Amino acid sequence: MRVRITLVVGIVVLLGACSTLVTPQSIAASGAPPETRLRAVALFEEAVELANTFLASEQRRSLPAGRYEASEDGSLVFITDARRWPIRIYHSFGGDLVVSNGFRAQERDDGFVIGVRPPAEHVETDNSMFRLTSGEWHDAKSIASLILHETAHTVHGEGTVGYWNSLRYYAEAIFLLRSLSHSAERIPQAVSMEFAFHSMIESYRRSGNDMALQLTLENFEERVAARKGDGEIGSE
Repeated sequence: MRVRITLVVGIVVLLGACSTLVTPQSIAASGAPPETRLRAVALFEEAVELANTFLASEQRRSLPAGRYEASEDGSLVFITDARRWPIRIYHSFGGDLVVSNGFRAQERDDGFVIGVRPPAEHVETDNSMFRLTSGEWHDAKSIASLILHETAHTVHGEGTVGYWNSLRYYAEAIFLLRSLSHSAERIPQAVSMEFAFHSMIESYRRSGNDMALQLTLENFEERVAARKGDGEIGSE
């Protein structure tokens, strides 16, 4: 069984070797129609803005204080006072394999991989970060949530981040038949929960719905306390 797990990890690493970086620059330079390129770039930039707003909010509990900025090649970098993490988003055949098995992305030690989705003409725009399985567009909030979730994997070293972590990840997945309940998903899922609450809280603030805002704030703190009690969420 150890040989089988090692082969799985090795194959995934090799499948990710040939890849296409997905950035606003690569999207703009792709062969996709102009309106598609413009929409994808706008979604990417809005998603990063939403993620940075969340990172500066009181709802951020499971990631260190920081923000996303663009590197020289256009890929994202998550910057904190302590260090910088590259968050490179790229399409690869390994990403296609992940998507074909029902997932949207998979973490790496330098970001995450995504796979092709309909209309499957240009991987820079027709991928699981931007597209639903139907080929319709995700909204910016969904893209921001994905970026934050995968960043949590990279920052906390949980999941398929490096060879040995990947080995442990697949061992747990294979032996215990875990995917969404996988132990490596606890912190990333906490980040997704925090971002979802942040989005609701900001929506109620903008609409002036004070009663819903207060109830949501209280519910959020109860959820955070419950996850802390289970050892699933840290504090910053």
